[in-house]
Amino acid sequence: MTLILLLACTGDTITSEFDTEVEADALLDTGADADTDSEPETPTIQGQITYSEDLVEDGFGNIYVAVFDKDPVWNSNSATALGRQVLRDVDFNIDGPPPSYSVSGIPPRSSAYYLLAFFDDNGTASDTEPAPDKGDLISFDQTTLGSPQIVVSGSATHDIDLNMKMPW
Repeated sequence: MTLILLLACTGDTITSEFDTEVEADALLDTGADADTDSEPETPTIQGQITYSEDLVEDGFGNIYVAVFDKDPVWNSNSATALGRQVLRDVDFNIDGPPPSYSVSGIPPRSSAYYLLAFFDDNGTASDTEPAPDKGDLISFDQTTLGSPQIVVSGSATHDIDLNMKMPW
């Protein structure tokens, strides 16, 4: 949220990896005065990102968040990212609220989606095919030994904890 507030103050434009430009002011718009007769919104998964594992590097880097149709931990060759967001230049050394993410356009379904996030603390992830490497913090479900799951029946809030260091 700090990044969004900073960008709103400067009037900068953010360009995502999908070549979509968003004015920083639009990220702060709550939509409170939106037309109630409009089409239903596309479901959005959003929440805050925290970490409970020790940082390996300097605590400054990008956070990559993606929603997959299959668990990418167990289906790395066939899992498809249906939506993603990159939070650039996150600094976990600054006091304040944790960074927030938002991924839109995920179609509702009765089976779970897989929500994977990682903090690229060492700056080695590729923007074209991002993947964590040794020492990056990742979100990991220790019960299923895979990516955290979320069922999307509409817009949902799901906080992410970066709770494990990538071992290799």
